[in-house]
Amino acid sequence: VYPLFALVVALAGSLNAVYGFDIFGLKSWEIDRNLLLLGDNYTIWTIAVEFHFYAIFLPLWWAASKGWLGRYALIGLYLAAALGPFFFVGRIDPLRYLHIFTVGLLVANLTQTHCAAITRWSGLALPVAGAAFLLLATTEVNVHQSPVAALLGGLVLYASVQAPDSAAGRLLSLRPMLWLGEISFGVYLLHRIVQAFFVEVTGLAEPSWTMFAVCVPLTFAVSWAVFRVFEDPMRRLLRAGSQRVERRLFES
Repeated sequence: VYPLFALVVALAGSLNAVYGFDIFGLKSWEIDRNLLLLGDNYTIWTIAVEFHFYAIFLPLWWAASKGWLGRYALIGLYLAAALGPFFFVGRIDPLRYLHIFTVGLLVANLTQTHCAAITRWSGLALPVAGAAFLLLATTEVNVHQSPVAALLGGLVLYASVQAPDSAAGRLLSLRPMLWLGEISFGVYLLHRIVQAFFVEVTGLAEPSWTMFAVCVPLTFAVSWAVFRVFEDPMRRLLRAGSQRVERRLFES
């Protein structure tokens, strides 16, 4: 994910400097800090936290390989991490969001166990948990910090893995949904840039149905184009490089 993130940060900082936009609230002198994953500008701060989690994963993976991080240990870690939002206030402090990461680890652990009854109930849990999460997101609750939101998100993920043949699972497997999944990272990062140009051209800064009708399809189109010409080629290049390094390590 880093190449597209770096491209968007550099582009947003440049557009803000040249045209006076305020994309991500990013100043030109903050570009390097964000590229080093130390920035806390809105929207893109989440990518910095994501990479911090990648670093945290390494010692946790090692602990799991030693058998020290079983299901009950992960539950205990989640309960402790759920207190993080109350004690850590830095926007990109990973301990503030460790409960989200821990839910992901717990879901990965739980999906190793298959049970017919769980699979059957997962087909119902998937749309219910998804609707509950969306409903929670419409409230004043901060979904990045809420332990309930993390659990609902984890339930959606777990149910989608356990019940791929359910009605909801089949819906999520449709080609349009898979296409949206492919471009989703671009949509997340690029929608602010599209919105900035819309405001510049139309002068309509307040949210409206006109902004929605123009910006949503335009964001999808731009994200798809960027995916085809930049994001996917960079992923292939990085994967090929990592495979070459892996082969050399095994050969040595």
